[in-house]
Amino acid sequence: MATDWAAQQKLVDPYNFVKAEDFFQNLDNVAAGGEQASAVTNFLFNGGAPVTERKLVLEFGNGKALSMRFIRPRVWLIRCNFENVGESEVDKSTKHVIQPTVSSLIQVLDTYESLNWDVELITDESSLVFQSKIGKDDGTWTIATQLWVQVHPFKITAIQMLESSSQWQGIQRLKSYEMNASVQLPTKPGFRPAVVWQTKERGLRYQGKATVLSLEKPSTARYFGWGEQGGRSFVKDRTFMNYFNYDDMEYESVYGNGPLDSREPLYHSDPFWIEANRSPGYRSKTGTFFANYSQICVDLGKTNTGELRIATRFGPADVFVIGDKDVSQIIKHYTSIVGRSWLKPRYALGYGQGAYGYDTQRKVENSASEYRRHGFPLDSMHIDVDIQEEYRTFTVDTDADKFPHPEEMFSSLRRTGVKCCTNITPFINSEESKSYVTLNEMIRKRYFVPDERYLRDSVAGVQDQRYLCYESGKLVVSDPNVDRPGFKDNYFFENVFNRGGSVPYHGGVSYGKNLGKPGHYPDLNRSEVREWWGQQYEKLIKLGLEFVWQDMTSPSIAKEYGDMKSFPCRLLLSPQEAGQPKQPAIEIWSLYAYNLHKATFKGWNASPGRKGKRNFIIGRGSFSGMHRFAGLWTGDNASTWDFLEISVAQALALGLSGMTIVGGDVGGFMPGKPGEKYTDPELLIRWYSGCFLLPWFRNHYNGKPGEKLFQEPYRYPEYYELHSEELGPDEKFIFCAVLEISRYFTRLRYSLMQMLYDAMFENVFTGLPIVNSLAITEVEDETLYLENESFLSNEYIVRKDLLVAPIMTEQESSKGWRSVYLPGPDHWFRFNLSCHDPKSKADEDFLGYALHASIPGGSRLRVEARFQPNLSDLSRITPMYIREGAIIPKQKPRDHVPDRTALEEEHADPITVHFYPGKANSYNMYLDDGISRESAPKSCFMHSNQKAVNGASALVADKEAGGCYRQIVFSQQIVPAPHSENSGVERTRKINIRTAHDGYDKSKVLQDIGNTYRIVIWHEDPDSVANEVTVTGTKKHCPFSPDMDLRAMVGTVPVEADDPMTGIYIEQRV
Repeated sequence: MATDWAAQQKLVDPYNFVKAEDFFQNLDNVAAGGEQASAVTNFLFNGGAPVTERKLVLEFGNGKALSMRFIRPRVWLIRCNFENVGESEVDKSTKHVIQPTVSSLIQVLDTYESLNWDVELITDESSLVFQSKIGKDDGTWTIATQLWVQVHPFKITAIQMLESSSQWQGIQRLKSYEMNASVQLPTKPGFRPAVVWQTKERGLRYQGKATVLSLEKPSTARYFGWGEQGGRSFVKDRTFMNYFNYDDMEYESVYGNGPLDSREPLYHSDPFWIEANRSPGYRSKTGTFFANYSQICVDLGKTNTGELRIATRFGPADVFVIGDKDVSQIIKHYTSIVGRSWLKPRYALGYGQGAYGYDTQRKVENSASEYRRHGFPLDSMHIDVDIQEEYRTFTVDTDADKFPHPEEMFSSLRRTGVKCCTNITPFINSEESKSYVTLNEMIRKRYFVPDERYLRDSVAGVQDQRYLCYESGKLVVSDPNVDRPGFKDNYFFENVFNRGGSVPYHGGVSYGKNLGKPGHYPDLNRSEVREWWGQQYEKLIKLGLEFVWQDMTSPSIAKEYGDMKSFPCRLLLSPQEAGQPKQPAIEIWSLYAYNLHKATFKGWNASPGRKGKRNFIIGRGSFSGMHRFAGLWTGDNASTWDFLEISVAQALALGLSGMTIVGGDVGGFMPGKPGEKYTDPELLIRWYSGCFLLPWFRNHYNGKPGEKLFQEPYRYPEYYELHSEELGPDEKFIFCAVLEISRYFTRLRYSLMQMLYDAMFENVFTGLPIVNSLAITEVEDETLYLENESFLSNEYIVRKDLLVAPIMTEQESSKGWRSVYLPGPDHWFRFNLSCHDPKSKADEDFLGYALHASIPGGSRLRVEARFQPNLSDLSRITPMYIREGAIIPKQKPRDHVPDRTALEEEHADPITVHFYPGKANSYNMYLDDGISRESAPKSCFMHSNQKAVNGASALVADKEAGGCYRQIVFSQQIVPAPHSENSGVERTRKINIRTAHDGYDKSKVLQDIGNTYRIVIWHEDPDSVANEVTVTGTKKHCPFSPDMDLRAMVGTVPVEADDPMTGIYIEQRV
């Protein structure tokens, strides 16, 4: 049959998604093994060029070549599988890199870092040594990295000097690398040269258009990062992975196993990973970024436990490798290449509510009102495509029973502190409408993606076209000539197929069941179309929309219109560089989503209605570097314990890539099982209490008919009252507890909002995440890569000193207990703060609970965290710990994040700063209005792919940034007490509060936080609590008094010191 033949031809078409295991199995077939880079036959080195342009080019005698460049002394770029093309082509960067050329990237980084460095090449008969070196003040040089190129058989080995780890873990013997004595790195006490990255022999292979890199995988090494990929653990091993942006609802489309299968291709592609523990006992981490917009396949020790293979399906690969001593340095280097985020508005850290099914103005307003009535903080309402007129993007349905007064709705909610966004997809309803300006303008200007196909070596007949995707683990083949989605679309495929640049590609979006419309797609790979797209938001901005929810970003297309629920793989798309030939969609698969976020971000920043304001986009999927434009939520999850389990690991992994705002839908979007009408109350409680400090915190669910009835916490007690006979008396506690516990943890988040904001502010400078993996903060604890590795998946640290250990299993199975690991060598205190007094319910004066004895780092604890009636300290539901020496700012929780630029009066939020006993520490706090672009720092790091004049222009992330913020440094030292007769026994805690940057007007500081800080000095030893406190640096009276029950000394000091740069000193003997 013709139909069967056409389907079979589609299945063998190389321009399809291929599972990674199938790709590598085919690669390992000798007959299809392709070409290997067996030996270097020639090399070129432009040693006389400036360091910004210096490169080593290796030729393999088969028409293929490879270039090597140092971006920084510890960062190198290997550009695989490029032909011998002109210098300008070799120097070009791709879109995700912050500069248009590699040379300009190096130049700008040099300007930013003021670093004196150089590169050189040393040769002999069997090898090339390409090395970087750093100049010292005395005129000598230190070798930073050596790249040893073995000529035959071809192999690259990277060598660096490694520093031994802390004696806390002990030092293991390091296997040194055999090197030519003339270029060996010198050894010195505490340091040894060692391999930090290494290809296999003949580790570069080409098969068709694919490029495959094979790396050595030492038995001790651990690998983490990998972007959004799911799976059972933060550290991944013995698995295949697929990077291919896919509308993968519930994470089970391709393999059918759900979120714990790390092979599943998800919405976002971020092929960046970090290797740790290659050389146990030494401080060494290696980051690798494998850059290519097509499908990327990974074989992480699955075929061969000693080998890591990563491949592009189409085209060359840019491999950025970073070798440094710890994970934080790797992240800083990586984000200096792909960029860092602009400062986002403070409200982005607030709590949000959304539902697919808030399809009337009344429902949206009622939900916000109910949150306020129940004293539950709320900062944003997320309105889905329900607001649109017939699913026409950028429109509002103003019928009387829909959203009759959108401007009034946005304005009235805004006055209560609630900001609104709506769902914007890159889909333009193609049904004729004289009033739909966006469609008509796109057609007139030919800004659409046309239906042009790449048909070489493919079936060309229109009747023989087929589309391929996966659903619930099964392969589905559609015939676009006859198959149609659940919604009405009477088009004829033969009238649009491959008709050239004047006929738009005809697709359509499915919003579930029979909901959806046919449509066209803007050609966002073109700069002029991106500019036009950004302008389409103007009407919504004028109505009062505050930020954007960017959805269906692949773009998501019904399976009857394209491959893998997106564009047909052979549809020709505009290239990433203007003037180049168009490319089949599969070759640049993730570029469209990247350009979508970029277009929206730039459009909002250019809008007159948004002048002076920071803008925020929460997007669903793109490619590495997306964080420059948007935050990321991890797609359509479901209400299951498996999804709760991976939610922490996903956020931590994406944070390694520089992602600022990231997280999953709290409670799950889809029902956990067929017929489920609401999220299980226990699961929702654990979701709120375990993930309440992750950067993105939004309850979002599918509330369409036949899906969930509700998921808002306040609805659970109401539902029980209406169905008490059906549910029974035993369920009353758990249903009523949903509101109480969820509200408590949301309020606790708001009380710690300053700490979250400070971390987000510093992300602009460093690229480090708001919420950290233990791999970032615990640099001395190597057991995290050995017996305590599992805790990397289920514990997280807010900023650097607050550890959260969520409960992610049912109480029936765990009995409400979990194992907690407290990393060494620091000591830890059980979390003792709260956001209310359980006796008086008053927030203002309640400091917390008594501080108990510290617990040594390296301890593994069995902790009870059950929720039960009459529990006085609700924070015990989630085990949390505070590091010794921690400094934590805290405020009274509010019902929303205030907009300090608004005309309405906002009362001050005084800050209480908690100082914990133990080691010395410091903390940077940032005060600003939280919303304006002028309050952002002027001289942070680069953001956009722009040309730089002598590198200087790229050092300013935002031209409107004015540095109108105040940076306050809180520090604590433990020093020997002066004139002590028992030197070394009696000590003094010395606290300093000073202003490091003063760009925020004093009157605004007074308006925001009042004129005093409340200081709480916690004590482990009760005998030292009442010791006298002295305050210097201010003429104002600063009363302190002991609270013996809490083991704390409590007092106030003025916000303004006599000398802001020197600051205020507080001293107490301990």
